[in-house]
Amino acid sequence: MKGYLSKNSFVHYSQNLLKFNIPKEYKTVLNNKNIELRLFNDKSTLEYHDILDNRLKNETPVNIAFIKYIILTDYALQCFRTKAEINILFVWRLIFDVLKFFKLNNSKAGLSSAGFMARELFRFESDSSEINRKILRLHIWSDTFSKLLDEGAFHKFKIHSHLFNAHSYILSGAILNKRFNIIKSKKKTSNSLYNIIWNNSEGNKKQLTRESELAVEEKYVIIDNISTETIRPSQDYTISVNEFHSSESVSP
Repeated sequence: MKGYLSKNSFVHYSQNLLKFNIPKEYKTVLNNKNIELRLFNDKSTLEYHDILDNRLKNETPVNIAFIKYIILTDYALQCFRTKAEINILFVWRLIFDVLKFFKLNNSKAGLSSAGFMARELFRFESDSSEINRKILRLHIWSDTFSKLLDEGAFHKFKIHSHLFNAHSYILSGAILNKRFNIIKSKKKTSNSLYNIIWNNSEGNKKQLTRESELAVEEKYVIIDNISTETIRPSQDYTISVNEFHSSESVSP
């Protein structure tokens, strides 16, 4: 697998992973500065295969998992940035090794109302606003997840929009993605447009929890399906801010 990790990228991603994504029980044993010095020595850039094949032999298991996590983040974000074709086997191997090691206290995983499990892999925030936020997630689709949701609500709110631009790569299976125009109607229809209102609260252990409620924005709307596409492994698709769509797994 051809690819390069720079020292600057290592520093940036290691700091963000420690801040947002690494479970707290590992933070005291991970010294990213010492790892950086050992890994790069006097070099400013290293090839992925050089790191994975030659430079991990004397590292501890937690350091190896952490370094693989950084390579996964660097490679995935490079593919998104350059719209390059993703090496699925390379990514799957890194995801498996990383999640297998950092599997405990997984507060970054949750079940989406769209029917998939979302696992946050990386987060970057330059300030408190959502404008400068970048999040890398792994979405896992399964009929098992959709069965855990209220069937009526699941189908009723399948069509949705985002407050951010979304760019997705398919690693396995296939996704059926439909795009829609939502048109206000003066006549009575069976569909309404809702806003999601998020409320943050702090629990007994000072853990932040988020709850949502729906508020009607338009009582009657017409839903116009303007396009349908099937996205398969190594292919990608994007959803723009406030663009309405629905996605579902069509894997066998």
